Amino acid sequence: MITNYTVQQLEAMTTEELTKLVSELCLSTKGDRRFLIENVLLGQRFPDYIQQLKADRQRAN
Repeated sequence: MITNYTVQQLEAMTTEELTKLVSELCLSTKGDRRFLIENVLLGQRFPDYIQQLKADRQRAN
């Protein structure tokens, strides 16, 4: 994820847009809008962890 979104920007997005962002982070997309927003914020705050998670999942497949 290159863009850093504010909470206000995320809240203005549709559920489909949020789901797409979260799936790009390899995080769970199951949950309500607040859960999706929190996952995007986590991905922005911990990009190194997200990269490691993606690498681990690619190796597992």
